[in-house]
Amino acid sequence: MRSPTLTPAPSAARFDILDVLRFAAALAVTVFHFGFRGWIDDGSGLLVFPALAPLAKYGYLGVDAFFLISGFVILLTALPRGPGSFVASRITRLYPAYWFCVCTAFAGFYLMEGRHDGQAWLIWLANMSMLQSFVGLPDIDGVYWTLAVELRFYLLIFLLLVLGQAKRIEAALWLWLLALLAMDLKLLLAPAWLEAALLKPWAHYFIAGAGFYLVWLQRLSWTRALLLALCALRAVQHAYWYMLLKAKLTGVAMDRWVVTAVVLALFLLFLAIALRKLDGLRLRRWVGLGVLTYPLYLIHEVLGKWLLFGHLNATYPTLQLVAVLLLAIACAWLIQRLVERPLTGRLKRWTQVLHARRLPANALHPQGAER
Repeated sequence: MRSPTLTPAPSAARFDILDVLRFAAALAVTVFHFGFRGWIDDGSGLLVFPALAPLAKYGYLGVDAFFLISGFVILLTALPRGPGSFVASRITRLYPAYWFCVCTAFAGFYLMEGRHDGQAWLIWLANMSMLQSFVGLPDIDGVYWTLAVELRFYLLIFLLLVLGQAKRIEAALWLWLLALLAMDLKLLLAPAWLEAALLKPWAHYFIAGAGFYLVWLQRLSWTRALLLALCALRAVQHAYWYMLLKAKLTGVAMDRWVVTAVVLALFLLFLAIALRKLDGLRLRRWVGLGVLTYPLYLIHEVLGKWLLFGHLNATYPTLQLVAVLLLAIACAWLIQRLVERPLTGRLKRWTQVLHARRLPANALHPQGAER
């Protein structure tokens, strides 16, 4: 596939709608856990909040939105960088809030339950590195599984940068998708390690997000339209399988048409963003919510365990649910303000040594964007 001629985009590009969407996705996952999944063990079908459950049970689809956003934003931030600079940017973005939340979760899920043996401390140490799933150790908090998926995606982008193939990103996306489709059709019998490396269950979202970025940067060509359509079809197929898994684990039926509608709505929303149909939206007052996304996602399970699950007030359960939800948002704000912001500044100074030279000025990226 011929590498396209790339036109520089406006500087300091911002996507306010993505900040709002990220927060909405984190809120959906939080409501999913607080109002539905956190109460259910072994397919019991227990509905502590029956009025909320018909909506809350689909909140897990916020993760699908996260991965789609990540495909778009990582291309936005990675392609003007050298590999060292890209690694430094990911460290400063991911670790400050994560370290604090890992320690909090370790105290809540391990130490307060009397689990402070050598194995427990080894798990804590592995989790502090964010590499626990790569060395066969459990996540302290169940929500960390998505971070392992993200790290694999970052590794693929890192390899692209190391090999100097950033300008051939569209060809790389096609090769990635075709390999996945070959696996789906049993034309390629890949070992488990290759399926994991290529993010087989979730790759369509990262590929689509990157494809939407290319459309935003340049235009919608027929090859990109085909790429996005195939990703959308695969996303619907995977969403149906994942819905069946969720229904089995919870004992609660879910509607395939609702799931399909949500997934397709995400793709249509990103198509509108990529085609610049939403540029006139006035969302600046809500942009501040975006910085709360990551700490809210990381901290909400701990708060649910401490203040909600197994501690429900029989007289005012809904009030308690709302109070814990608001507290989770407040804690996310405090973590961002008192932990993430100052530590990020320090890490940026410490990782200057990793910064490599930027790509040429005609690289596939609007300079100055940062997430």
